[in-house]
Amino acid sequence: MAAAFAHSAVAAPTPADTTQDRLETLLEQRVEAAAKYDQSVHDAAASVTVITAEDIERHGYRTIDDVLRTVRSFYITNDRNYAYAGMRGFGRPGDYNNRILLLVDGHAMNDDVYGAAPLGTELAGVDLHTVERIEIVRGPGSALYGANAMLATINVVTKTPKQMSPLRLDLESGSNGYMKGGAALARVLANGVQLSVSGQASNIDGSDLYYSQYDNPATNNGIAHDLDWDHYYGLQGKMDAHEFKVQALWASRDKGVPTGAWGVDFNDPGAHTLDKHGYLDVQYEHAFDANRSLLARAYANRYTYEGGYPTGGIDIQDASDGRWFGLELRHLWDLSSNNRLVAGFEAQKHTRSDYRLWNDGVLLFDRNVAFDLYSGYVQEELQPRTWLSLMLGVRLDDYSDYDASWSPRAALIVNPMPSSALKLLYGEAFRVPTFYERYYDDPAAGYKTNNDLQPEEGNTYEAVWEQDIADGFTGTASLFRNEFEGLIDIALDPSDSLFVNRNLTRAHAQGIELELRGNAGLVTGYTSYSHQEAKDANGAWLTNSPHHLAKAGVVVPVVSFLRCGIEAQYETGRLTVYGTETDPFFLTNLNLTTTFHPFATQATASLLVKNLFDQPYATPGGFEHAQPAIEQDGRTIVLGFETRF
Repeated sequence: MAAAFAHSAVAAPTPADTTQDRLETLLEQRVEAAAKYDQSVHDAAASVTVITAEDIERHGYRTIDDVLRTVRSFYITNDRNYAYAGMRGFGRPGDYNNRILLLVDGHAMNDDVYGAAPLGTELAGVDLHTVERIEIVRGPGSALYGANAMLATINVVTKTPKQMSPLRLDLESGSNGYMKGGAALARVLANGVQLSVSGQASNIDGSDLYYSQYDNPATNNGIAHDLDWDHYYGLQGKMDAHEFKVQALWASRDKGVPTGAWGVDFNDPGAHTLDKHGYLDVQYEHAFDANRSLLARAYANRYTYEGGYPTGGIDIQDASDGRWFGLELRHLWDLSSNNRLVAGFEAQKHTRSDYRLWNDGVLLFDRNVAFDLYSGYVQEELQPRTWLSLMLGVRLDDYSDYDASWSPRAALIVNPMPSSALKLLYGEAFRVPTFYERYYDDPAAGYKTNNDLQPEEGNTYEAVWEQDIADGFTGTASLFRNEFEGLIDIALDPSDSLFVNRNLTRAHAQGIELELRGNAGLVTGYTSYSHQEAKDANGAWLTNSPHHLAKAGVVVPVVSFLRCGIEAQYETGRLTVYGTETDPFFLTNLNLTTTFHPFATQATASLLVKNLFDQPYATPGGFEHAQPAIEQDGRTIVLGFETRF
């Protein structure tokens, strides 16, 4: 870990961007999200997985949820509207990913109305062709990031303009009327200023879907016709002018809702949701010398949502608007070669966080809650011996409408050999209720408000062993226990038969994770197994929580110009909110890629087949669905072509 203190965060070197280097030194891959500065996975006080640009291309990932399906301890739920990530046994129905913090180049993407992390096509502003790596940091991150970072922190690191081709164009077509086009332009000016802009747009027609719960002539015999459509587009721009960096993003996703959720008229084409995300982030980073640096960051965010819910022949609509801006100051100071201090302050002003509901022009609910947040954090890392490192950190978050919350963190890292690391980790996290959880009130739809809802809290204990194995392989074993107090969950109030969010009693999850990653010459691969037991205070199995997850992937050269990526995922059943259990499933994905060089350009063609053997499977729905579980896609095919100039 001494190398981590030898360079400032500004000047820390980046390893060569070659596949061979990345695969042979997995524990030396770089990660920023674990400590808010650049360090190796080996040194990070967390259990970290890094998905590289090569992984994305060779396995054909299109969205963040595609990536997380392959990562140990993660599992995905899709209700045909949004994709949700569960992790280490916690994936509460209806939580909108608000216990996972999503960052894009260090900028938080969770909105301030639902607390949602956009993991599917809603994150249309980020084309995965432009991503350099995805950092997945398990465990609580509240000591650095505050609320939402309860289960994990995911940082999507996009390529710098210097890492990009001057011009990239791509086109894709596939099953269910899928069409997508994307482009990226990058320039490095004579004065060293770097500029890039990228964008993508897609149209998905979707397929007809059958739901037995609606199988009668009045509801089209249970067939949702042409309602699983998805239209999205997005833009991202970056400027790197030495000590100044500017990034901006805009994304829009309009999605049809075919499931009849929230009691809407089944098979009505007016059922849809529209999400828009945007931000502007300006950073100034200055290195005073080799040991001290300062980062100042100002940002502004906008999130809007609109929904159509035709019910009983009445055009019911709702909308949300979130607007906030903030300032962060962060100072990194290497007090000595074995002592690093990071301290920071952050202030946020949320001018709008609202929800509106109306039908046929009649306003039913309209409320805006503006609030402020002031935070301070400090973290110190010590290396009293070459084989021993200690980390202590704490953050204070003071909301204008809640009591202040302290989030401590501690780690002990022992390196019995240079190729080994034993990490003993402890962290606390919290999450304030979202606007929607606390204030949503619509008795006609079966829901009521709870003004007394309080923040939930969690503790995590973890032991991780990481081992570099000969011939380019890395093994990881982890034991963990998560404990939650005052878990926010939706429940039915028997006094009035209305659903309400409440701070339920305690819940916990514990388990083991095993993983092996690496390469053997031209062949690369991974395999992992996770066992998790998530229960409430009464010992009952939590909903939407599989006990066993097994995953494997391999990339092999078929011939000199053709690579074949194969991935397999096995998952045991999950308990639904209606007390039923989904069937276990085994999925296989296949991706073929070939690269060639026509007319002095580089071109890549790909064939992706998801759910290769057309296996039927379903993931749990929420209380808003009549279906206990939502059927997922069968076999789908995507053809892609990309060229770089």
